[in-house]
Amino acid sequence: TGKNPANLGAFGWSRIGWEEKTFRTLRFSFSEELEVWNYLNAGGFSAGVINMPLTYPPKVLDGFMVSGPLTPGEKKEYTYPKDLKEKLRRKYDYKIFPKLTFALRDILEGKDIVRHMKENIHTKFEVAREFSQRVDFLQLTIFLTDNLQHRIWNRKGSEEIWKLIDKEIGEIIRENPEKDILIMSDHGMEKAKTYFNLSAWLQKHGYCSSKGKKKGDALSKLGITRRRLLNLIRRLNLGTPLKKFLRLLPYKVARETFRRVPEKSGGEELDWDESKVIPSGTMLYLNPSLDNKQEMKEHLREELLKIKSPESGEKIIKTVYEKEEVFQGKYSDIAPDLAVIPADGVWIGGGVGEEMWGEDLTYWIADHIQDGIFLGYGPNIKEGKEIKGSQLIDLAPTILHAFGLPVPDSMDGKVLKEIFKDESKPGKTPVEHQKAEVPKKEIKRKIRKLKRKGKI
Repeated sequence: TGKNPANLGAFGWSRIGWEEKTFRTLRFSFSEELEVWNYLNAGGFSAGVINMPLTYPPKVLDGFMVSGPLTPGEKKEYTYPKDLKEKLRRKYDYKIFPKLTFALRDILEGKDIVRHMKENIHTKFEVAREFSQRVDFLQLTIFLTDNLQHRIWNRKGSEEIWKLIDKEIGEIIRENPEKDILIMSDHGMEKAKTYFNLSAWLQKHGYCSSKGKKKGDALSKLGITRRRLLNLIRRLNLGTPLKKFLRLLPYKVARETFRRVPEKSGGEELDWDESKVIPSGTMLYLNPSLDNKQEMKEHLREELLKIKSPESGEKIIKTVYEKEEVFQGKYSDIAPDLAVIPADGVWIGGGVGEEMWGEDLTYWIADHIQDGIFLGYGPNIKEGKEIKGSQLIDLAPTILHAFGLPVPDSMDGKVLKEIFKDESKPGKTPVEHQKAEVPKKEIKRKIRKLKRKGKI
């Protein structure tokens, strides 16, 4: 969308529902904001989207869409046009998710996971190469790299996957010599050195309260968790026979059996009425009924910045932003009051009623950092130019400018004009802005017209 979180309405994977006293996971079309492919369609260009999260149900557009992560299952109609799903299945055995998930990571060999990930990634690039010839603009998202880095980091097999991705990008470049290609990650990654449970800290210091243990299941109540079970398997040297047994079972049976064992013991249920602060990952929401909300916010910020690791004595929190500093826009009223940025090498996770320190870092061995990568390549792109300070929200306006279209004033991102060669058309053309957004009815009208002509 080219918009910051406060103008998009997304501050994480969920929203706080104070009235319902629950977290509402973002699903499907959570936002009414227009996306870059809507503007391209309105400007007369076709677009294809592959594997973008939160694109289920797939939108109607001049081109095609293959929904990505958070699609509720492979059986759903996750493509536009609808018949595209069957074509992808027959020709590519296309799947949104890999056949092998990390639920079996510690039991099956690492090479099995790497093989399934490579197959899934290769298929998505295959589809992208074929369909890039059918549209003016193509967006491909490779989502598995996030799971890869969290769970494997630089262990055996990680380099294989990155080499595959590098090779696949090379193939796209060779097959599309006349097209510009932009590559951007939504964040970077680094190895985790310390685990800190922010929710447990808030509970200990009286900022949030719980109603006691969650209902959970019988295994969790008995203290039987996946991690404890795996540790027992390792100590008794049962890994090899267990692997042989699991391979005799259909994959779905083995996966679902293992998934029934809880990851960790159940935490505690939040007491929304008694809590001054509700944590959602690293985002903190202050209870709207507080009388001294600003005072509480400033005090909490000061206290968070004082936290140090009991092992190293180093600070755990790099900085804490107040809403007014980073979340200004159309949806700022539902934005978190505080955004906590961990120090380098600190993984923040967990929930109330769980340990504050000492999470097993063999399971989640790397976590996000703010800075990712941005690359550009193609006939209009400068060679050897280093770009600093580019952001995700700069992609949409830069793409529109590359297509010779005006950039809506409602977009918060900027056109990265410095990436283009001075003599190229996007390099020498001034950036044009438009005050009004493209009306949705205009986009629908154009799509209906294309349907009548049999183009989509």
